[in-house]
Amino acid sequence: MPRDVTANPMAAHPMNSPLPPSNTHALRTSHPPMDGRRGIATSGIASSMQADKQASAQSFPEFPPAVLMGTLTVTLPYALSSQEQKNLSLRQAASVGRVKDVIAWMDAGAILNAANEKGTTALMLAAMKDHADALKVLMDGLETSEAINFAGPDGTTALILAVKHVCPGAVQALACRLEPQDINHADHENMTALMYAASLGSPGLVCVLGNELKSAAAVNLARPDGMTALMLAARGKCSFTCRALMQYLQSEVEINKARPDGITALMLAVMEGSFDTVHAFVDVLSFQHGALNVFAPDGRTALSIANDHGHGLIVARLLDGLQTSGRAANTPGPVDESTLRIAGSRGHFGVLFSWLSAGVKEELIETFFEAFDAYHPNQHIHPQVLLQAAYLGSPRVVSILLARGVESDWRRDDGRSALDLAVKRGHFPVLEAWAAARRQIPHQLILNTPQAADFLGKHPTLDKVEAWNNLLLMRSAESGWTHLAQQLILNQNWKIHPNVLVAAAGYGNARMVSTLLRRGIDADWRRTDGLGALDFAIANGHFSVLDAWMASGRQVPYPLILKTMQAIGLHGDYPSLQAIQLSAGIVLRAASWYGWHRLSEALIAMELQADAYPVVTTPAADQHAHDQAMLEKAGRRGHFNVLFKMLASGASEEVANTFLVAFDAAKLDPLSFPNALRDAARFGYAGVFSMLLGRQLMVGDGSDALDLAISNGHLSVLNAWIASGRKVSFEQIFNAMQATGLYVAPEVFRRMNPLDAVDASGRTVLMLAESKGWAHLARALTAIAHEDLLAA
Repeated sequence: MPRDVTANPMAAHPMNSPLPPSNTHALRTSHPPMDGRRGIATSGIASSMQADKQASAQSFPEFPPAVLMGTLTVTLPYALSSQEQKNLSLRQAASVGRVKDVIAWMDAGAILNAANEKGTTALMLAAMKDHADALKVLMDGLETSEAINFAGPDGTTALILAVKHVCPGAVQALACRLEPQDINHADHENMTALMYAASLGSPGLVCVLGNELKSAAAVNLARPDGMTALMLAARGKCSFTCRALMQYLQSEVEINKARPDGITALMLAVMEGSFDTVHAFVDVLSFQHGALNVFAPDGRTALSIANDHGHGLIVARLLDGLQTSGRAANTPGPVDESTLRIAGSRGHFGVLFSWLSAGVKEELIETFFEAFDAYHPNQHIHPQVLLQAAYLGSPRVVSILLARGVESDWRRDDGRSALDLAVKRGHFPVLEAWAAARRQIPHQLILNTPQAADFLGKHPTLDKVEAWNNLLLMRSAESGWTHLAQQLILNQNWKIHPNVLVAAAGYGNARMVSTLLRRGIDADWRRTDGLGALDFAIANGHFSVLDAWMASGRQVPYPLILKTMQAIGLHGDYPSLQAIQLSAGIVLRAASWYGWHRLSEALIAMELQADAYPVVTTPAADQHAHDQAMLEKAGRRGHFNVLFKMLASGASEEVANTFLVAFDAAKLDPLSFPNALRDAARFGYAGVFSMLLGRQLMVGDGSDALDLAISNGHLSVLNAWIASGRKVSFEQIFNAMQATGLYVAPEVFRRMNPLDAVDASGRTVLMLAESKGWAHLARALTAIAHEDLLAA
């Protein structure tokens, strides 16, 4: 008789169910033949030799099927053969995967889709336990896809249960027999089998189901909230499942399909902070132009979300993908100030480093730290940030972190410090930033860089260390690594080749030229082509080198200065008198601005020589009146550059009184002229510096102006600073000593009395202060020495 697949087995009363003809039957161990039309067993139940023994039993077992001596027997109670008992027995046989028992109870008339009190059928139980053979028998009996896809009270089907319990055999068996619309059946939570497989992170099940769905509409089916299978996998951080959906089903799946709020699967992966999942998306989408840069209605993209959430590694991966795919036409620039300002306000250093790796502009780094200071004042920055900056080779970030007092000697668990990482990766710009922060770099450590190891390995016959040092100095001259070069130059244990001076002059590295000349390098040495250091400085128009050359006591003839002007295109080869005077005036203004005092003096002196070029002059009284009027006018407008230009042309600092009187009368806001104090310090105008200190024309406490005076060696400005009641440390005085020619190696300096530091002529800094009348500086030096603060 045909199988009853009624969903409700309680329709018939148990006592009305027909009873089998005998109390005990045994099934053959081999699978019975199947009816090709209905796919069910056609053999009857054979008689058993144990009939009499089973007939004497007064109680009826709950699980009639039993395995005895390898022979599967089915006990059918003689007194009880209710439909519920048959259905229960079928479910129990299906749950343990006993195929022969399943066939027996099917032949006995059990209803195939009869459910228990929880709404679970025999097919569901077999699917939950991954009994594929039992499933096939039951599906043969159910025949239709609709019957196979019978759903319980909560909308759950056998396929959904198989997916939830990760039963690949059952999923494969069910998916092959179901129609696509049945595979995509959703339960009461609006979840399909494919969605469950995606959210559970099962790429194998996803591939099986996706292969049977065979349509883009079925694969991209969304819940009412807009979530698709791919979105669920992305939100669940299931990277391999996302890859399976995008690559195995790439012709069907819509990767950039968005929810009603515009959020895509990639954006969800970014929000969850799953790098592996984002990496999977980038691998697929980076080959599609603009696919990584989809905009939500609120203007957000996956990259902007990663920036906002501080996922630095994800930002880096997305930037790599954008560079591969090419940005869409409406994409903004690589980064704007708001991006780094947001990252700084939240302390997301990982985002900063990702943008640094992508080539962010140096000035935007300041934006990050300004926002960081505004939102996190006085917050301690972990030394790990310094290690990351050194590893990535960001000298600007390293400089900022060192200036903020981040611990530079901190080491990781493997014992490596930030300096070790910079050396290992050969980041010489970081070493320059390290040296600029007044931190020593052991010379042996520099020899451990990859560049040094490569050079030393290729030149076994040379004095390798000395040759490498000279090569590094020449490269420092080219790259502007002045502080790193200064540490090498002050090392007295090796010989510096004069060609280093030629390189420094040719590249315009004036500070390095000054240090080399103080070291005693032969300034007259020439190459085989007859060219020397000064020749290269002139040919490249480096006036700063000419100033350093004259500051060392050497002369630069006026014709050479004219040649330098020609090198930068100020005038032709045969200039007229007016062109020379105009050009000299331009250079003089530049010299005043940059603090090239020796060059300024030479230009003024040479211009005023009557036997060189005649200069039209005015009577002294008229000139004085003109200067006074010009200073008063400049003072009323706050044009400090006019004052400094006049001082650079040789005027006494007393003229500043006229300027400042007019400035005070105009009642201009001092805070509108933050550079005035800096310029006075940079140019070394101690009298003007003192007057401006009294008027509070400064930013903060004015320490930035003091740093400029120190870097330019203006000890007179330090004297004015101390005279105003402010303090300086001996380290600051020592740095100014080095800049002005009074220098000593740091390792020697730390073992000596500070008053014993001398220059090449034997003058101590105290002698210099007394000879110049810097009484306040002299007293400060004596006090520091007596307090013995050097050891501290």
